[in-house]
Amino acid sequence: MTLSFERSLVRMWFELRSAEGVIGLGFAPKIVEGRLVSPRQFVIYKTDKDSLVPHFDDAEVRLPKLTNRHITVRERQHHCLTDYQ
Repeated sequence: MTLSFERSLVRMWFELRSAEGVIGLGFAPKIVEGRLVSPRQFVIYKTDKDSLVPHFDDAEVRLPKLTNRHITVRERQHHCLTDYQ
């Protein structure tokens, strides 16, 4: 089961890497109305909201959230998850 997820991720990235407007592919938990729907949902990151990207049924399209806020190493360590999380 785990290998099929990774294979799907690699297959999807192979198809998306040359698409205009796509800057990355990853996965994240999918939360709808405060409830965890799926622990791993494919996420396609695109450059701007008007860029067209190929559609995949099992993927969510998002814009990356970039901030210019500088944080210290002490603050950053709380953003990192441990293996069990």
